[in-house]
Amino acid sequence: MALAGRHPWSLNELALTYAASGHKAQAETIYDELVARSHVEYVSPAAISFVSAALHRADEAFDWLERAYEERDALLTWVKLIPHYDPLRDDPRFEKLLEKMGLK
Repeated sequence: MALAGRHPWSLNELALTYAASGHKAQAETIYDELVARSHVEYVSPAAISFVSAALHRADEAFDWLERAYEERDALLTWVKLIPHYDPLRDDPRFEKLLEKMGLK
């Protein structure tokens, strides 16, 4: 699968689709590409956290959420509503993030 040249948001959505349909290896390949691209171009850290959450990589998801918070990623305005974060909601770090953002 040639990933270079595709818009990061499209790749993000594709990775989420793969993860939801049980194609973990394909989702992980795209996740790795998004992380690599984030070093050379803007890729929303909140969007990357969606994929890491879908892959049940909670520690990485929270690292990306922290980065999103620091960068004031606009996607975080929806953090309480976005279903991509459902796998993280029971983690105490999620509540701490909401408190830090003034959403709790």
